[in-house]
Amino acid sequence: MNCDTRTSTDKLLAGEFLVDTSDSTPPSVLSPYNEEKFSKRYPVLQWTAKNGAKVYYVEIFTEKDKSEAPVSLTTKTVLTYDYKTTSVDLSTVFKIDEHDTEKQPDGVTEKHAPLENKTYYWRVYTDTTEQGQFSESTFNIVFDELYVYCPETTTTCSDTNSIGNISVPYQTIQGAINEAKRLGVKTIKVATRGKNASYDGLVLLEQGISLYGGYEPDFAEDKRDITNKKSIIQGTDSYTVMASKIFFNTVFEGFHIKGATMAGETTALFIDNCSASLTIQNVEITGGNSTASHSTGVYIFNRSYMTLKNSIITGGHASDNTNAVVVEDYSLPTISYNTITAGESTGSSTSRAIMVRYNSTPTISYNTITAGIGLNSYGLLLSNESSPSIYGNTITGSAAANNYAIHIDDCDNVHITQNAITGGNGTESYGILINTTGRVAVSGNTITGGTATNPYAVSITGANSAGDVEITNNTITGGSGTS
Repeated sequence: MNCDTRTSTDKLLAGEFLVDTSDSTPPSVLSPYNEEKFSKRYPVLQWTAKNGAKVYYVEIFTEKDKSEAPVSLTTKTVLTYDYKTTSVDLSTVFKIDEHDTEKQPDGVTEKHAPLENKTYYWRVYTDTTEQGQFSESTFNIVFDELYVYCPETTTTCSDTNSIGNISVPYQTIQGAINEAKRLGVKTIKVATRGKNASYDGLVLLEQGISLYGGYEPDFAEDKRDITNKKSIIQGTDSYTVMASKIFFNTVFEGFHIKGATMAGETTALFIDNCSASLTIQNVEITGGNSTASHSTGVYIFNRSYMTLKNSIITGGHASDNTNAVVVEDYSLPTISYNTITAGESTGSSTSRAIMVRYNSTPTISYNTITAGIGLNSYGLLLSNESSPSIYGNTITGSAAANNYAIHIDDCDNVHITQNAITGGNGTESYGILINTTGRVAVSGNTITGGTATNPYAVSITGANSAGDVEITNNTITGGSGTS
């Protein structure tokens, strides 16, 4: 017989009829869901509400090792929210950059340090979730930079599943450039592959997107080495790297560009109609190996007035002519502080360190310029109505049969100032040969004919009046030849 005479009201007040409605399963992730990419803003994390939960815990971290138990986390941030909150805008929690001085929503607490360009894991659970349980997802930050790295052990570099941040970089340079253009990202950093492994050309530069090579795979700035560990780009066809119609600030630095080995004409770096906004610096450029045509290191064309500086440039090898640098078609680049060496032409062909022609007016200053190998070889070959300014360089001939430190042919308004100019040691060598009816001013130079059989410090032909060529305040020595 039941002797409990309490009313239902009594039992309710005693809590005997209350049901535990709390849920021990974790909330579900709503967004962002796996692998979403954020390039201009931080994501808003969203999750489902759980009955009975008083607190939501959100963990954000950059790495985990699923082989370990329990899971190993690094750089973990734990956020705590009351039961009314089922989302958080990360821009209210993390600084956008180091200049962000806003507080968290409480108006007092400092924001956390900015998120990096990496893949982040995030997980959510509650105070009622069974211990060790959570829901998890990922998101990717690619704010202002994209990254490229393809390990040297990878036979074919592929951008499949690439994100472009440090955690999951692109594997091809062109893939990163295409994505940077789509996202509006202005900087791409490229790690060296290692063991002389190279990235494939053709690489098409885009205006406003700067590329920086020489990084280690972790992209640490203090490990970057643009002298000894340049990122290599190897040509497979006529051009390795091309820059066309660049009119916004664009820097290309820390790479070794190599021309292709092929029967046809090969050019390592081709520059077409680019403004002074383009700067090529701290690179090495090597012309290719053409078995039946020409080889060129840098070809500057079509009214380009970019800057090429602090670089090492060679013309490569060819059965026909080789050129380290060609400037033509009304171009006016600044070429400064480089080491420029003509390549090797076989048979009766010609090699040139720098060739300027077709109404071009470059400034060529403070370079070390050396003629190369071939029947005829030139340090500087100036022709076809060009008007360069040449100052502060060291310009030297070679052992070619006919070699010229500087050869001027059909030019006007040429200025050669304060250079050290020396002919080579072939059969016939010239410090400067001037064969033009135009104006040439040679002043303040040290000029030597070289050690060839027939050396000439300065040879002038074709001037139609005494005023066309002005040679003043130079130190001139004929050379030490045998005739």
